[in-house]
Amino acid sequence: GTTDRNQAVQGLVLSDGTYYVIYSAQGVPSLVGGVIQGSSSTNGSTFTSNNARDFNLEGAGILGARVSAQVSPQQVFNGTVSYDNGLRVGFTTTYDSDYQIRPSREILAGSYDGDVAFSLGVESAELTFSDNGSVSGIGVSGCTLSGNYAPRQTGNVYDVTIRFGGFPCV
Repeated sequence: GTTDRNQAVQGLVLSDGTYYVIYSAQGVPSLVGGVIQGSSSTNGSTFTSNNARDFNLEGAGILGARVSAQVSPQQVFNGTVSYDNGLRVGFTTTYDSDYQIRPSREILAGSYDGDVAFSLGVESAELTFSDNGSVSGIGVSGCTLSGNYAPRQTGNVYDVTIRFGGFPCV
């Protein structure tokens, strides 16, 4: 979806109410601007989260917020992020049916070029997901990462644990 500040958004609301929303830099849909994460409850078509944390990669740091939205299962998720500093950002999204694909290690296994984000920003990296559940990678700075992943029981979602190496990692 998109925000009223010209940002691209992609998100997941998991079966336990935990959610993750990745948003782009304003006007640059291919550049990650940050991630909003929290827990939520849904009553009918109303989604509510009072403990959102925005991990902003554009210099604003970690921001507290609340999220309220109107949902229609497997159709739309539209609402507002209300920050503790008074800023309000509206968003509209549509459901992606790829969520119904059953995840598996065999589907994800392979090497991918992409980005990793850490406290000093975002850098290009190559990540490799092995069919045994391990993940490894290296960023353009030489920062290495390793970890594990496993498919979740519901949704096309994987739990991933990443450990960053020593210097030059931040």
